[in-house]
Amino acid sequence: MPENAAFRFLVVLFLIALPVHYASAQWSARVAVQSGLDTNPLGLNETKGGQVSSVEAAIDRAGARATLSYTGSYSAYAALPDYDHYWHQGAVWLGNDTTSAGLLAEHRVHVRDNTYGYYRIGGIAAHRFSVFGILVNWQGKANYYGFAELTERNQVNFGTSLRLTRWFQTGTTFMAEGGAGYTVYPDLTLNTQQNAENGTPSARQYGWGLRAAQSLSPATGFAVQYREQRLSEANLAPGRFDNLVSVAILDDPSLYESTTFGAEITQMIPRWRIVIKGGAYTTRCRYPTQGVYQTPDIYNQAGRRRDDYLTAWATADWMLQPDWLDGRRIGVELGLQWADNRSNSYWYRYDNTYVALGLSYTF
Repeated sequence: MPENAAFRFLVVLFLIALPVHYASAQWSARVAVQSGLDTNPLGLNETKGGQVSSVEAAIDRAGARATLSYTGSYSAYAALPDYDHYWHQGAVWLGNDTTSAGLLAEHRVHVRDNTYGYYRIGGIAAHRFSVFGILVNWQGKANYYGFAELTERNQVNFGTSLRLTRWFQTGTTFMAEGGAGYTVYPDLTLNTQQNAENGTPSARQYGWGLRAAQSLSPATGFAVQYREQRLSEANLAPGRFDNLVSVAILDDPSLYESTTFGAEITQMIPRWRIVIKGGAYTTRCRYPTQGVYQTPDIYNQAGRRRDDYLTAWATADWMLQPDWLDGRRIGVELGLQWADNRSNSYWYRYDNTYVALGLSYTF
């Protein structure tokens, strides 16, 4: 599938949706800039850090039955200019408060070296309802990912999920969710024996999670979260995806198992329209489809990669909406993140610290 198919697909979506969307529609737009320092923006074992900057523009038109949206951005990496890239996405959403469906197209193009460039075409459907005081959210999705040069990573994936949410007068919220997915790699080349034994390269995933949140005051909240992701081992032969091993930014979530624990806290300052958030998470990942790089050049197919990922982050958002802006808003955001990935495979051992300041204008 050629890359420009994503753009053709998007144009067709807009033409289809425009007649049902035009009546009673309202425009809104947002522009934003962000700049910061990142000690390891790509998650590389051999650290290359420096300034990271981005500029973004978004526009959407919301009607009674449909919403059209487009977002585009450009990101620049001072220490890794080959990774500078454009990214944009367009979407069409149809539906109401309980049932909706959408189609989208996404594209990323790297200016100098397009090894990591990709495009995506996808669709999503959602439905929600309430039963016995529990809010039920169902979602189904399908996507095609095409990579500019790493064609063995081209994939078609399908997924479905269900989330249950229950609120209590004490300010407590409980959430439980579960889901399953199926991913096919149509362009992955395997040897004759693997093809004969296992058929088309594919992976099946399933997962579940729990989240509990408590309002500590009208302006303060705290939450804890637990999540599991598993692979259906009956569909995977050890080592069959070894040739997908690459840098951390290309880790495929369809190909590993994980256990995540985390906590978050939110503090609002309503008088100044400031929201402060912070969190910490730990994730243990197991890769039954990958071997281990014992050194930069020695790859052991008999071993299995394992990672322990630790991260902590904090953000402060300040929204300014003075009367003279006539309903428009200016946003100021400060962000800080630390991460450490401890792996038994050489190329996946890394850490990074990121601090950034962003400005936005919504009108």
